[in-house]
Amino acid sequence: MQAPHGEMLQEFYPQEEKILSISPETLTLIKEALWGVVNSPGGTGGRARVEGFDVAGKTGTAQVIQRKGRREEYIEAEFKDHAWFACFAPLYNPQITVVVLVEHGGHGGAVAAPMARQVLAAYYGQKKRVPEQIRVAQKLELEFVEKR
Repeated sequence: MQAPHGEMLQEFYPQEEKILSISPETLTLIKEALWGVVNSPGGTGGRARVEGFDVAGKTGTAQVIQRKGRREEYIEAEFKDHAWFACFAPLYNPQITVVVLVEHGGHGGAVAAPMARQVLAAYYGQKKRVPEQIRVAQKLELEFVEKR
């Protein structure tokens, strides 16, 4: 945890709480289901899809009040549902995890998933650019060496 001016106030380290015994087959099934949420036609997390990046995720909506038949457009803003979306990518070698929670935002797939997509796309774009930057640097270095 850092103060606004950058001073480190406290560091937190990962702690192993409990190891779940899940078979590899079950884990694969879960991962494929999460992949389907984002990539299958009609998947609720389709708005988090990033071309070329294997995203898996789960949408969610946390109800604030019981509606009793009231339609969404007639509910006051402070009583609208919370929207959330949790995801990771790439599917079989995760490098990034994103969780978005939008208070009173509505539905996770409609509101939170597109926000997660922006984070994922920025990360994926940076990741793709790094090798290109390395190639450019290597080319410049080679040209410099050849000129000497």
